[in-house]
Amino acid sequence: MKIIYPVIIIFSIFFIACKGTKKSKQTENKVEKTEEIIPVQKTVDDYYKEMLVAGGKDPGFLIIEKDFDNNFMKIKANEVLTEVYMWKIDDSTVLIGSHSFKKNYESLPSFTKFDGKTPIPLKLEIVVENSAEMLKHINIVYPNSMRKKGHKNCCAVYGYLPKSKGSSIILVAENADAPNDLRDRSASKERVGTLEYTNSKFTFVKQ
Repeated sequence: MKIIYPVIIIFSIFFIACKGTKKSKQTENKVEKTEEIIPVQKTVDDYYKEMLVAGGKDPGFLIIEKDFDNNFMKIKANEVLTEVYMWKIDDSTVLIGSHSFKKNYESLPSFTKFDGKTPIPLKLEIVVENSAEMLKHINIVYPNSMRKKGHKNCCAVYGYLPKSKGSSIILVAENADAPNDLRDRSASKERVGTLEYTNSKFTFVKQ
């Protein structure tokens, strides 16, 4: 009897140790499987490069600035500074807004819908739900040609893409011949309104 008890105890310890090791391996396998199925999240530069290649354009650019959420970046290509922002439409499709600071550049950002295969440029009236209201407000209060006599606002309205997640496009009044003045996003510019993004569309909100 004195010999049997130690044998039983040793066997029990060995069985528990083996069972613990087996559970440990199963847990490790579960962790590995979980890690394997986590998809790699594409960033704004990933989508922008793919979009340029799909459109037959040179994907070479230098990133000057990038936000923490990987939705905004400021890039330089051929000495031209461009701001780019990405909105997610669904799991595979994004809306890319881009704005280049160069002579005779567009006053408002241009927009492209991209599903990873085909870039589709979108007109302002398609992207902005109340575009007619926005353009009417701009043309009346901020004329695109000559400065109104006695009115401090002038010339044209420009848009700043968001620099952080959940922000709006900010529209400001500025002299059409001075795009370089807009690069620093100066707070001194008179705000015209904002473009708020909801459900794959923008809504103009006047200031």
